[in-house]
Amino acid sequence: MKLGLVGVGKFSDDFVRLFNIHPDIDEVVLADLDQDRIKTSMEKHGIKRAFNSYEEMLDKVPELDAVAIFTQ
Repeated sequence: MKLGLVGVGKFSDDFVRLFNIHPDIDEVVLADLDQDRIKTSMEKHGIKRAFNSYEEMLDKVPELDAVAIFTQ
């Protein structure tokens, strides 16, 4: 399963970690407007792909099975 995650912040951080180690999730892909948050999360969790917007993520990774939204 490939999972997209929209909104990279304090609340989503624990979920990124859990999604990343879940045996049924092959890849976690991030989307956020804040490039510093994306960079930090990618480095911390070993995420390979991230995008500047959810639209870009959905366009470039159409094979996503699910999207989790963590925005306020």
